[in-house]
Amino acid sequence: MSVLPATQEEFVREMERIDARLREAQVAIHARSFTAVFEYAKTFGLSIPLDLPARPGRDGVYVGVDAAAHIKSWYDERYGARQNILMGLGSTMLVLKGDPWELRLPRIFGEIRCVVERDLTQYENNQSMRAGGPPPTMNILSLISDLPAGLAAKLTASECDMIGKTFRRTLNCMQAIESMSQNAYVPEALSDIHAAVKHVFSVPPHYGQSKWSSAQAAEKILKSFLKMKLIDFPRNHNIRTLAGLAETGGMRPLEELAIRCLQTPADVRYGETSVSLEEAVEAHYGSLLLGQRIFEAMIDV
Repeated sequence: MSVLPATQEEFVREMERIDARLREAQVAIHARSFTAVFEYAKTFGLSIPLDLPARPGRDGVYVGVDAAAHIKSWYDERYGARQNILMGLGSTMLVLKGDPWELRLPRIFGEIRCVVERDLTQYENNQSMRAGGPPPTMNILSLISDLPAGLAAKLTASECDMIGKTFRRTLNCMQAIESMSQNAYVPEALSDIHAAVKHVFSVPPHYGQSKWSSAQAAEKILKSFLKMKLIDFPRNHNIRTLAGLAETGGMRPLEELAIRCLQTPADVRYGETSVSLEEAVEAHYGSLLLGQRIFEAMIDV
């Protein structure tokens, strides 16, 4: 049994060792403080509560609740906001008055009423569940990152309609893709989808990289489906060929426009082929639509 730390210096050295083991085991940063409690307890044969206390640990006391508090403080100081975990499905993008805007896609449990309200203050305190009452109301405009109240107030009726439809369509697609995340290549496809959005909002933006990421997501989702169906597929990036093979496995045919949006030459990554914002956005939507088509083909089996 290891010797229990008696000073803050000894505790810090032990935490460095524990964190190094967790890093080597590829434990994500957001999960390390929780996992470190188990590691610390196992190392010293202690019983430590999993509820991390709000109060700081007492100086020189490295057992029980105090140990949990010291561990939490160490991780807060070491990693800070990097411990935060994204609780939503990710983000999509839309174009308003010629500029791209990021639209967050929340993880929704139960029933919720979604509206597009130009007054951003109207429903800001109406998103909590109430037992026996009506479902909460969520203003979709509040999910557009950094949308100014002035711009929200000036949105046209057609723009509001487009925002509502984009939110519902992309949310359904992302929910479908995430539900397949245990399948081969789908976690990597989700990473590509997130990257496609990030490239549009990077400084400077890179629409070619975004379009390529969307094409890569589509390719991985198609190959995941073909692998599950035991259908041989070529080791290339030809979306049209892969989509045709997926159709033989039961996927509803993908629209020609979506295929053209997703078929992307590799040189877009280097700026050798120009890609517009609109093309990047359409490729992103195409990859999401494809994910939903594959999901539908799977549940129809």
